[in-house]
Amino acid sequence: MGGSMMTNEGYQRFVFYGGGGVPFVMFDGADKLVGVYLDDNQMDQWYRSYYDYHRTIASPLTIAFLSYGYGTDTACVKVRLTLEQDIDSGYACGIVLWEDHVFSLGTDWRFTERAYEPKDVTITKAGETQEFSVSFPLQGNWNTANLGCTVIVQHPGTKVVAQANAIRLVAAVTVTPASLGRVKALYR
Repeated sequence: MGGSMMTNEGYQRFVFYGGGGVPFVMFDGADKLVGVYLDDNQMDQWYRSYYDYHRTIASPLTIAFLSYGYGTDTACVKVRLTLEQDIDSGYACGIVLWEDHVFSLGTDWRFTERAYEPKDVTITKAGETQEFSVSFPLQGNWNTANLGCTVIVQHPGTKVVAQANAIRLVAAVTVTPASLGRVKALYR
């Protein structure tokens, strides 16, 4: 946490989840590991057990990218949420613009948040849809070939993530989500 890659929104999410150390890993907004350093084999085993468990949980909604792309000074996305089953009111949608492979101080930062746009989810009944269009201003030092967008639907009270989806903004390359149920993170 901190340094040249820190954003205000990133820090707010760290506080929201009750972060207390680094590394800080969260699955579905429900399971976390804080401040534990593992070797590569231990980390893979630990992540795999949580990944395998969380991918079995069915999502109450789907997220589809209807359009996306960027120009010289703006990136735009349009997404549709479709409820597969009824949900409680109070869910929120976060739309994140990220850049992959940001080089700073000798480090290759993966999936670095560049901008964030919160939206309220107003649908609650199966079959209902809601669409969001977002435009993000681009900075001249961002590599547009490495831009992408992640959309996350989460209940702020329980902190449980209902669904997420991600896409790269170039060449219609879809980033495969981490789960077929509730998807929470990019997994590479």
